[in-house]
Amino acid sequence: MAPSRSNFQAPLKITAAERPNTLGLGQRELELLLSKLEAMDGKAKAPVRREFSRWPFRQATIPVTLTQPAGGEVHLKLACRNLSRGGVSLLHNQFMHPGSTAVVSLPRLHGGPKAVNGTIRRCIHKRLTLHEIGIEFDEPIDLREYLGAGSGTEFYSLEHVDPDKLTGHLLYVEDSDIDYRVMQHFLRETNLTVVRAQTVAEALKMCDRIYDVIISDWRLPDMTGTEFVAKLREIAINTPVLIITADPVALMRTGVQEDPRIGLLTKPLTQQLLLRAIAERLLVQTGNDVELDEDKQNTPITAAIRIPEAFVEQFHKLADLMDQKASGGDAKALAEVCIQIRGSAPSCGAPQLARIADQAAQALSLEGSEPQGFRLARDLAQACRRLQAA
Repeated sequence: MAPSRSNFQAPLKITAAERPNTLGLGQRELELLLSKLEAMDGKAKAPVRREFSRWPFRQATIPVTLTQPAGGEVHLKLACRNLSRGGVSLLHNQFMHPGSTAVVSLPRLHGGPKAVNGTIRRCIHKRLTLHEIGIEFDEPIDLREYLGAGSGTEFYSLEHVDPDKLTGHLLYVEDSDIDYRVMQHFLRETNLTVVRAQTVAEALKMCDRIYDVIISDWRLPDMTGTEFVAKLREIAINTPVLIITADPVALMRTGVQEDPRIGLLTKPLTQQLLLRAIAERLLVQTGNDVELDEDKQNTPITAAIRIPEAFVEQFHKLADLMDQKASGGDAKALAEVCIQIRGSAPSCGAPQLARIADQAAQALSLEGSEPQGFRLARDLAQACRRLQAA
């Protein structure tokens, strides 16, 4: 049965002056209205299957510049309901034509608002004058700029994950044989190569090769998972890490949630949750360090690059050579390999590699910048291993 008119009358009162949005709702009134909408939508018979997960983004004022199909711009302040990697849901007191282009000014956690271009894909009448506007972004956004990372909140951009799309090398640090078998079962349909270590000491010895993601139990025989992460960062390994725990309260006391490169998963673990957490690192975040200011570093390459088959094996060998030099801490020798790749990659059809190789070589040659150089060299080795025959 549809909600009664009285349930929506109070929140939908429109005041005359200095309205924060076209509905005339302040933050408190907006929260009440959205709670009612969530309850109403929760009674829907069939959930909608979406590519991107929606996350609450309850903002009373979101500036939007609308370009109508007939021409002309309209500047509005709209209330916001939720946000996803691919779009935003806004509330308006009138119908909006699908197909209209829009520029949405999204407030970031750092650095002020950011203008995001998009197109209105739907306008749904909810109740009385209330309409929900769905805007699809022209390019996916990085949710970490708006929702944040850390603070104990683990969010995922993808609502559903195709296991077959998960490829790469995963290091799993876990002393429990049962948990290891569960992990193998959950990842059976992926293309991930899983390597196991039972202690931190064993895991550190195995870090002479490159991993795309590391998963670690929090309570290990020789130290905690957070102490393991600290050891990794000391030797310039910035691989994304997921820590699994059955005691999230105790883990949160360590402050680990403030590191955006660390994800937290709570037992009992589900397969879908695990796949979404891994996909966030491999498919969405692409292995980048999180930088929320304007001085962002260039994006490491994680997608496969296709080059002539004759060159693929040679770059794979160079990746192995970089692993060898990095494990020995030989910055000079590692820089020489990077210089070799910088000179050869463009001629082989992979100019993207030359950019990382140049950055790595420069950092490895500067006193005090070696840790960054080793990190970039690891990114470079990963990119070399992803090369595929054209």
